[in-house]
Amino acid sequence: MKALMRLLSLLTLTAAPVLAQALPTGQTWTLHRAGNLRTSPTVQRAEAPTLRFEGGRVTGTTGCNTFTGTYTVTQREVRLSPLATTRRACANDVATALEARYLRTLGSVRRFSLSGPVLLLATDRGETLVFRQK
Repeated sequence: MKALMRLLSLLTLTAAPVLAQALPTGQTWTLHRAGNLRTSPTVQRAEAPTLRFEGGRVTGTTGCNTFTGTYTVTQREVRLSPLATTRRACANDVATALEARYLRTLGSVRRFSLSGPVLLLATDRGETLVFRQK
């Protein structure tokens, strides 16, 4: 938790993108926090949103649906293409709200930071997605 708080502080205090290392590929990441919204206890652990970068493709789940797209990494940025998603209804309003926030934030991601088992994605507006290795 301390490492997570340090990452959040560093990202919030600096306007410059943080790219200490390459974007991790070939690993599945589980969403731990979206901005200040923690994954709700009413959303089952098996339904927590996930993310995977591999071979120029990004895939994952929203907790309700699956998605796919592409990504590019330049010297100081990461950008995701518009994501194609399935369109199943979520089980409840909490899952629906989390899915909407997750997809909206993913579409605006510009920076990333990696600290051990924690991956942080951030937008230029300061929104964050914090993942843990699955």
